[in-house]
Amino acid sequence: MAKKFVISDTDVLIDCCDTASKRHAVIKTTLEKTTGLDNVIISAITKMLLLAGATNKSDEAKTNKQLLRQNTAFFNNEITLKAIERFKVYRLSHGLSIPDCMIAATCAVTGVDYSHSI
Repeated sequence: MAKKFVISDTDVLIDCCDTASKRHAVIKTTLEKTTGLDNVIISAITKMLLLAGATNKSDEAKTNKQLLRQNTAFFNNEITLKAIERFKVYRLSHGLSIPDCMIAATCAVTGVDYSHSI
C-alpha cells in the first residue's frame, strides 16, 4: 500500500528537528517509518515560521538544509480565500491563528491530510 502524503504542522517539524525535544524520537520515527519524510508536505507559512526561528546564520543554514527535502505547498487564491473565511469564523471563538488558518486552508483545498500531532 502506498504511503499517503500529509501536510505537517510547524510544531511537528520543530520537534522532529530538535533533538532536545521530549517528542523528538517518537515524531522522527513516525515521520520516517510510517509516513516517510518524502511524503511530508509543508505549507509555505510553515517554511517561513521555521526560517524565522533561526537565531543566527549557522542555524538558518541548517534549517534551510533540512527544508530542502520537504515539498512545499504554496498559496493560491483559493487557499487564501478559504483561510480568510476560516479566520473570520474561528478567530474569536477558537483563537485560530493566521498560520493555522493558512495550513488548514491548504489541507482543505488540496485534500491532503493534516498531521498536527503524533
